[in-house]
Amino acid sequence: MVDSAYVVGGLAGQPSFVALSLAGFQIVGTGADPAFQSRQWTILRNWIQEAHAAGLGVFINLSGDGHNLSTVIPLIQLAATERTDIIALDEILSTYNVTRQQLQLLINAGLKVNPKLEFFINEFTQQNIENAYAWTANYSAVRIATDNYDNKTIIDLGINLAAHYGKKPITWLIFAKGSRDFNCYGHLASWLAYVKLRHLDVLFWAIDPNGTWRTQWALVSDF
Repeated sequence: MVDSAYVVGGLAGQPSFVALSLAGFQIVGTGADPAFQSRQWTILRNWIQEAHAAGLGVFINLSGDGHNLSTVIPLIQLAATERTDIIALDEILSTYNVTRQQLQLLINAGLKVNPKLEFFINEFTQQNIENAYAWTANYSAVRIATDNYDNKTIIDLGINLAAHYGKKPITWLIFAKGSRDFNCYGHLASWLAYVKLRHLDVLFWAIDPNGTWRTQWALVSDF
């Protein structure tokens, strides 16, 4: 995950697509928000094309304005139009307290634009993770990505639910300084060792604009 400050904001210093490919990454992502204008979307479109040319898949992380769920739908539609491979709905259940019907409405809004679109639904609490799996069981294009950075057992919860629903498990690890001192950030090496034993896909948060990502980048790029 590369912060949009690097992608559309002009900030320099992020790893190149070539460097990411050489390090073994398969996908790269960034975020988009309701404040994006046509200029930002044009830059993002070019970034997606360059990532694809480098052999990387692309995801766009979306969360709307954090207050009104209706702000998420046009973002999904725009991201799907720009030929992203995956849309990550970032803690949508916990942010908006969505229902099954509302979650499926969001997914369907993207699939209507691009039937080949895939989704990650990022959630950190047991109840929301369980709901996300149950409510999207019939969507083969949807995967649930756990993002609890303080409790390793949530990773195992995701693995067990993925096996139950016939999906491949995936989890986020945080390697840049976040909103507080998460256990994963402070003990990244042990978290990396933990997931290596569990045969699941891993997403990394994040190439942040403050540059704290550089401190532990060697651990991430060597993963």
